[in-house]
Amino acid sequence: YTLIHNKAHTNVAFMFGEDKRRRPQEDTLTVVRSYIGNYPNFFYEVKLAEIDDFVEQLGDVRDEAGLTKLVERFGVRRTDASFWAASDWFNEDFARTRPIEAGLFDLNRYSNY
Repeated sequence: YTLIHNKAHTNVAFMFGEDKRRRPQEDTLTVVRSYIGNYPNFFYEVKLAEIDDFVEQLGDVRDEAGLTKLVERFGVRRTDASFWAASDWFNEDFARTRPIEAGLFDLNRYSNY
C-alpha cells in the first residue's frame, strides 16, 4: 500500500512562503493499494495482525511526538539495521506486482524521522 499525505494550501502559485499558504486542518490522507511514485519518503512494516493498531496510531498523529511514536513502532528508518532488507523487499515486490511500471526506488528523498 501507498500512503499519500495531501497537504492543503490556499494556493500553490508561488514557490516560496509555503507555510503562509498551508491549511493543515484541511489535509487528507489517501491510501492506494499499490505503489505510487518512485521516490518513497518512508517505509512502514505492519503485520496483518497489527493493522488496526497502525491505523489507530496513524489517525492519532497530530504532531512530531505522535509521528515519532508511530515511527518507533512501525517505521523503518534509514539508520535501522533492516533498512536495506526492507528496501530490497519493496523493490522486488514492485517488480513482481507491477513489472511494466517498476524500476528501482530512488531513496534520495527518504526521511529518517
